[in-house]
Amino acid sequence: MASSKLSSEIDYEAIPAIALNFSVRKKLGLYLNPTNTVASDWTDIAERMGFTYLEIKNYEKRESPTQRLLDEWQTQPGATVGKLLSFLEEAERKDIISDLKGLI
Repeated sequence: MASSKLSSEIDYEAIPAIALNFSVRKKLGLYLNPTNTVASDWTDIAERMGFTYLEIKNYEKRESPTQRLLDEWQTQPGATVGKLLSFLEEAERKDIISDLKGLI
């Protein structure tokens, strides 16, 4: 984005991931927790976030692997809402992005 942004634009890169509220996290889980053969699920996002195979296998055992993933990822440097949105876009989950942008 250009540095001369309109004041009404939101700089998602400036928002730390820890700022995501409960309703956004819950909705992410509703989209990503089900194992889906048609669209990318939480395991694809976990790989994009840099988690290892063993970490991902351990998260599988959780009731909400997406929630656990976000809890761990938000502690890493550079974990921003903008980065999460870019992971979702890379995974071709524009459905999630369009649904969540109004909640963030």
